[in-house]
Amino acid sequence: MTQKSGTPHAAIEARKKDTRTKLARVDQALKRLLKQKVTEIDKSHLAVLAGCSRTFLYQNNDARKLITQAETRMKASPLKGAVVSGSVDEANWRERALFAEQQLRTYREKNSSLSRTVADLLGQLRDPDGTWVEDDREHLRQQNEALRAALAEERLVRSEAERRLEASRSNVRHLRQKEADALLNGIN
Repeated sequence: MTQKSGTPHAAIEARKKDTRTKLARVDQALKRLLKQKVTEIDKSHLAVLAGCSRTFLYQNNDARKLITQAETRMKASPLKGAVVSGSVDEANWRERALFAEQQLRTYREKNSSLSRTVADLLGQLRDPDGTWVEDDREHLRQQNEALRAALAEERLVRSEAERRLEASRSNVRHLRQKEADALLNGIN
């Protein structure tokens, strides 16, 4: 017995409904990205946001049209949000860089102060006649060790502050380059 194979209307309808659902999610994800004022649409990120595959974004004509429309809207006003957010970002990074520089100065002062204290304590371990100060020797040794530990800790904090400062300076350079590129792209 052979069955007459007809068109599977239910399966086709289910695929169409699934496609419409995915397109709606892609549209919502694009709107969300546009609100975030992204400068470029990353299709893999968009696929994750929309809950669909990248293949769907590339192969579905309607999805490609939505992406193209969103890119067109983005390019229509590239400098409106970019300059404002760039200046805010630059102000934030400048503030962080200034704070990191202030911390670095503070740590350098503490470091030199601790070094002087350690040197003074090392000089006090002997009496002028060359004999050990028996009563204070253990106490001075403990203080010396505590100061050395504090000095080592301050050096770690200082290196961390220097790293943060360099990172802040790098971010400011990056933002300035980004602003310059945005301005040049706006002129062309």
